[in-house]
Amino acid sequence: MTKALCACTTSTDSSSMFTAYSSRHCKPWIVSTTGLEFIAVLESGVLNGKNYLGHQVTNGFVLEVYKDSKGLPTVGLGHLVNDSDKLNVGDTISMERAQGFLKKSLADIENASTAM
Repeated sequence: MTKALCACTTSTDSSSMFTAYSSRHCKPWIVSTTGLEFIAVLESGVLNGKNYLGHQVTNGFVLEVYKDSKGLPTVGLGHLVNDSDKLNVGDTISMERAQGFLKKSLADIENASTAM
C-alpha cells in the first residue's frame, strides 16, 4: 500500500479516523500555471484590479514591490524581498518572476507530494 496522503479525525470522537490514499501514477507532481493563478486569486481576493489594500493585482499577483503590514518589502504573492532579489519598493517585476517566487515557495510541498 502507498503512503497515506492524509489522516484526520472526522468528528469529536477520536476513534473516527479517515485516511486517504492514492497510487499516484503521474509523478512528479507540480503546480500548473493555472494552479498558481488560482492560489494567487485565493490569497489576493481578486484576479485583476485593486486588492483590499489598494495594490494593483494582475492575474492574482501584485507585481510592484510594496511594504507589507510589518513594513517589509514584499512582491508577488507575499514574497519577502531579500538582498539577492535586487528589488526596491516601487520596482515592478514580470509575471514570470512573480510566479517563479511562488514556485520556489511551493517546491517543498511539491517534493513531499512526489516522494509519497
